[in-house]
Amino acid sequence: MIVLKEKRRLIEMAQFKAAGIILKVYSDDHGIFGNADSPAHAHVFDSTGKKELGIVVLTSTPPQTPTAVQWFRTPNPSEGLAKAIVKFANTPNPVFKKFGGKYAETLWEVVVQQWFTFHGR
Repeated sequence: MIVLKEKRRLIEMAQFKAAGIILKVYSDDHGIFGNADSPAHAHVFDSTGKKELGIVVLTSTPPQTPTAVQWFRTPNPSEGLAKAIVKFANTPNPVFKKFGGKYAETLWEVVVQQWFTFHGR
């Protein structure tokens, strides 16, 4: 987890890297889980973490196909980016095996858990 401080206000951010992209969850830009107008979401960055490529809606289950990826405030996302999201979402969580299945099974579930850690709704 990377913690950033901005204008005397603490903004937490968690980032997760896999499939050639980075997903970031912010404590100050989050939406509401299950809300269609302002959904829970994560910001998608390139592998350097410097260029934002889009914003993906967080859902209770990982998307299984590029057409299942839900976008938020992202005009014209590429199919390649949607494929990377699917690959990321279904990447096994390395901690899951180390601790005998006591934690989230996929990276998508880890991201969703972190969103709930920040926002509790």
